[in-house]
Amino acid sequence: MSAERGFPKEKFEKALLHLNQHQPEEALGLLKEAVEAEPGNPWYRSYYGLCLGRLKRFAEAEKHCQAAIDLNLSKAQFYVNMGEVYLLGGHKKLAHRMFTEADKWEKDHPQAKRFLKQMGHRRKPVVPFLDRDHPVNISLGKIRHKLRPAK
Repeated sequence: MSAERGFPKEKFEKALLHLNQHQPEEALGLLKEAVEAEPGNPWYRSYYGLCLGRLKRFAEAEKHCQAAIDLNLSKAQFYVNMGEVYLLGGHKKLAHRMFTEADKWEKDHPQAKRFLKQMGHRRKPVVPFLDRDHPVNISLGKIRHKLRPAK
C-alpha cells in the first residue's frame, strides 16, 4: 500500500473496466488494494466482492458485498452486485431477492431489471405448504406452465 491517503480514482476505474471486459483476474489486485487503502468505502467493498464472486470465491465475495450494503443500505448497485454473486453461486432465490431489493431502492435500475427479466417471473408454488423445490411442486409447476400463460 502506498504512503498516500486514499486510493486513486483512476485505478478504481481501471478495475471496473477489467470487470466490464470479463477480466476479473486483472481487476482483483487493484480492488484488493482499494479495499486495503479504504476499508470503509462501500463501492470498493462491493466491487471487490463482485470480482471475488466472478472468481468463484463465494464466501469472501458475500462477506464484502454484505459489508458494502451494511455501510450504505440505499445504493441499488450494492444489491445488484450481491445478487450477481448469489446467482454465480447457484442461489437463485437469494439473487432474485437482491435484484428485487435493488429495484425498490432505484426504480428502473438497468442491471436489476435485466437480471430480473433473465430470471423470469416466479409464481407461487402450486402446493403452498410444500417447499418450492419439493418434487410435487416442481412437477405440478411444469404442468401449470404448459396449461396457462403467466399473469
